[in-house]
Amino acid sequence: MISWSSIQTWSPGPLQEGASLAQHRANQLDSAANDLERAGARIQSTGETAEAARRSAREHTNTATTLSRQLNSLERALSQGSTAVAQLNTQVRNCHTFAATTGMIIAPTGMVSIGPTVRATAIAQQVAMRLPTYTATPAWIKGMADQATLTGMVRGAVAYAGAIDSQLSAAVGAAMNAPVTTSANGSAPNIQLVSNSIDLSDELGDSGKNRGSGPQLPLNESDYWNPPEVKNRVDVAEKIDPNKTFPPEGFKLEPNTAYTVHQGGNEQMLRGTYYTDENGNITHVEANASREKGAPLNYDLREPAPNTTYHVMNARGEGSTTYITDNLGRTETVIIDDLDDKKGARHQGIQSTIGQMGSYEGGSKDSGNKVYDYNGGHAVAAQFGGIRENINLTPQLADVNQANSNADFQKNGPNYGRLENMWKAELDKGKEVDVVIHHVYDSDLQKQHKLIDQVPTSYIVDYSSDGNISSTYVFDNTP
Repeated sequence: MISWSSIQTWSPGPLQEGASLAQHRANQLDSAANDLERAGARIQSTGETAEAARRSAREHTNTATTLSRQLNSLERALSQGSTAVAQLNTQVRNCHTFAATTGMIIAPTGMVSIGPTVRATAIAQQVAMRLPTYTATPAWIKGMADQATLTGMVRGAVAYAGAIDSQLSAAVGAAMNAPVTTSANGSAPNIQLVSNSIDLSDELGDSGKNRGSGPQLPLNESDYWNPPEVKNRVDVAEKIDPNKTFPPEGFKLEPNTAYTVHQGGNEQMLRGTYYTDENGNITHVEANASREKGAPLNYDLREPAPNTTYHVMNARGEGSTTYITDNLGRTETVIIDDLDDKKGARHQGIQSTIGQMGSYEGGSKDSGNKVYDYNGGHAVAAQFGGIRENINLTPQLADVNQANSNADFQKNGPNYGRLENMWKAELDKGKEVDVVIHHVYDSDLQKQHKLIDQVPTSYIVDYSSDGNISSTYVFDNTP
């Protein structure tokens, strides 16, 4: 399926290489046809044997000539495809440039959202203009227009990619399906020209597992939890090392299979169910996590895999939290369906380790470099049954993370801790709270502030209470 995420890796290079190879083979066949024609002309004898030899030479000459024409047609198709993909690359770059200059965010799904910089400007204008909402500010109105423009650009690029694919497939098919027969050996020749499958990606390939930045409220589970089709289910008998991820080294994964895995060691623990796609790659995990202090940790949630969706039931078993990782294994999106009101435990060691990531890389308080005051901040707090493993935490500025003693969110400005207090108040009223959190990793801002790539530069949070959707909250996580 052609999508925005897939066309990011389309490259004209492989197509041009294929065109050059087809031309080279066509030239070789032209030379062979000329040699065969000359060989047939040199047969001067008469009789059945001589006539059979001349006939064979003519038929081989015709076969070589026909194959040469096929390859020339293939060369033209691949060259035209290469040119079209180069033009597509320009369209994709234009989309990214427009997004960067206007403050938009393009999710791997192709969905365009208004980024934190625009929101922050709009909120500042709201305060200055004393407006009841930032959605009426000039910055937000322009942001909506830019969002619509970029959405059109992205859709145009995907549509153009579809046209390229369709036209290239038709042209390659026409070139490859021309009939070629010969009676030289009593049957049609079995000649493989080139593969019918044209790889449009560059040598790095496409990760193929981009998941996007999460759904919109109100939540629809099929938007973010949609594991591959399962043809086989396997209960893994092998005991898994509690300090290693699944699968262990040497364990072969089969395609479209669900693996139920238990952890080894002194205590048995259900680690989860792991779903593989048609290529045998794990893309979705129904993960088990204990909230009890001192209970075993789930190591797959401590070292989450890239481009994978992890689905964790809450402590009450009546809701869930879904974590979606990016291509570096960082938690990119968190979807909380029915926020829990049952308190969980913390793991101080993990919290401290993740908080320390916010310092300069390699820095320390004694090195002379500034060390920022970062905490290990929970996406889902322990007070809401949040799990202890790393997937649930990111390096979060203390001023963003901690509500301190003042819970007045509206009066004191954006703060994740104060927002959590608002959620707690809603739960205390018996309301159901759903949350979508997007972690933004802006590499330019990370370089500017000398932060490692594991530190989100901002958080974008939306929540609903009994289906009533709140405003969007943006928290700047740079010092």
